[in-house]
Amino acid sequence: MIPRPGSSSPDHPVLSTAGGRAAARLLQLRTVEVPVPVAAAAAELVGMLLDDEDPVARQAAAAVLEQLNVAAQTVGVDL
Repeated sequence: MIPRPGSSSPDHPVLSTAGGRAAARLLQLRTVEVPVPVAAAAAELVGMLLDDEDPVARQAAAAVLEQLNVAAQTVGVDL
């Protein structure tokens, strides 16, 4: 389970890193409008975490990438 900011202890291993906090915040988003190139760039950056040594970081990255891909596909774009 990936924690959400405010719902877990700040000592949680995922929330103790900037990447973990960013992933948790991205998972809270329900709607956002950004240009497709921005979403593609975000996917590239988050994708780098798929090979992270921390399994929780990999899980968070995969969840965020899934949401980015679903959002892109709703407008007919593949990231």
